[in-house]
Amino acid sequence: MQNAVPTTPKTRTTAPLPADHAFEQALGDHVQGRWQAAEAQYRSLLAGAPAHAPSLHFLGVLRHQQGDAEEGNALVQQSLQLQPNHADWHNTWGNMLAAQGRGDEAAAAFVAALERDARHADAWNNLGAVLLASGQAEDAVAALRNAVELRPALRAAHQHLGDAYQQLGDAHAAALSYCAEYVLRPKQETQRDMLGIAYSQLGLHDEAAQVYAAWLADEPGHPIASHLLAASRGKAVDDRVPAQFLQRYFDGYAETFEHKLVAGLGYSVPPLVHRLLAESATPAASLRILDAGCGTGLCGPQLKPFALQLSGVDLSEKSLAVAHGKGVYDSLHRQDIVDYLGAGLQAHWDLLVAADVLIYFGDLKPFFAAAHAALATGGRMLASFEIWDEPHHARNDAPCDAIHTARVAAEPAAGYALQPSGRYSHRESYLLDALRAAGFTVQERLPIHIRNELGRPVQGLLLLAQKAQ
Repeated sequence: MQNAVPTTPKTRTTAPLPADHAFEQALGDHVQGRWQAAEAQYRSLLAGAPAHAPSLHFLGVLRHQQGDAEEGNALVQQSLQLQPNHADWHNTWGNMLAAQGRGDEAAAAFVAALERDARHADAWNNLGAVLLASGQAEDAVAALRNAVELRPALRAAHQHLGDAYQQLGDAHAAALSYCAEYVLRPKQETQRDMLGIAYSQLGLHDEAAQVYAAWLADEPGHPIASHLLAASRGKAVDDRVPAQFLQRYFDGYAETFEHKLVAGLGYSVPPLVHRLLAESATPAASLRILDAGCGTGLCGPQLKPFALQLSGVDLSEKSLAVAHGKGVYDSLHRQDIVDYLGAGLQAHWDLLVAADVLIYFGDLKPFFAAAHAALATGGRMLASFEIWDEPHHARNDAPCDAIHTARVAAEPAAGYALQPSGRYSHRESYLLDALRAAGFTVQERLPIHIRNELGRPVQGLLLLAQKAQ
């Protein structure tokens, strides 16, 4: 709720208060939290002028704040009888009623405020909040959309609107609203990577770039800021995500990564890896398996039933520590996966798994060549990919007039493109051609939803390919 604590009356919604020094002093004390002094001055004013509506109103608010709802309600009602056309006063009355659990009466008070000023953003927000609390989510959305259209910087309205969309089951619209709220927070309440990502999700890529550029000015060469700046501009520095970015990023999220990815985003790849291997009649405990880019070891328990030997390789030391704790890997190695494949055992592995890893590569030809060399004859590679799709556009009923049509990566002329998320997406035709050129035959193709992003499934593909005999 907005404006439950008195503020200096707004010229837009209230007539100027009498030039009464005593009242101004009382109101100043009230706003500054000097409640005892404010109460004494309000009562002194009313002793001399019992019908002084401003003193009645703000003394009523003060008594409500002090815990005397009965006297507070009576005083505010008196003030509204004397001066019924103050939209702000009706809004404050609604906040008092809502705080007392009287939602229907509060809604009526907010409607009264809006009848007097249809552009009162706070009243629209507060009406939406009480409608939402009473389970009227559709009506709440209508009210809250009015609030954010009238005042796009009203954080609480974006938060309430996100909650309303969530109640209606529209996770995408909810996520956009939450992003809009996040970018409005004071700087000290945000993380720079999350702030930039929120701007990108809203389609505000110039603003995202400004966040990353400022970050780089403070910390020159910071790998996360450098990569995300390039991604926000759709201009990759290289044909793969820099190793320094992957190390810093995943070290930072190692302890919470699995909960956020699985519980928060519905990450689906590990069980699908198990399913595809089981459906392809893979014998139990028979394979020498390399989990390439194993991270915290999410795939480890899914691969273990098929493994004679299970090894993992990853760049993130802290992620590897989490993987080690699972107790399913025979060995774990900290190294770039292409370097590891090139310098490690050749023609050795029966199965190479790359789950949610090749999204950090644009050009996949070097990886496919290294994987082919490392696999034994007849060995297989199982990998997931994000698939480049036609551009998605923001909803027509996006929760903020600052939200533009979301920009996605440009048409991937090379068969792949860097997205604002910092990950690569690939065309399926590029994947099939590159696998064939590297000496692989695709055995299984499974379209999948990799995870949810802004409440929408990220389209992906799981491919099982065999090294030619």
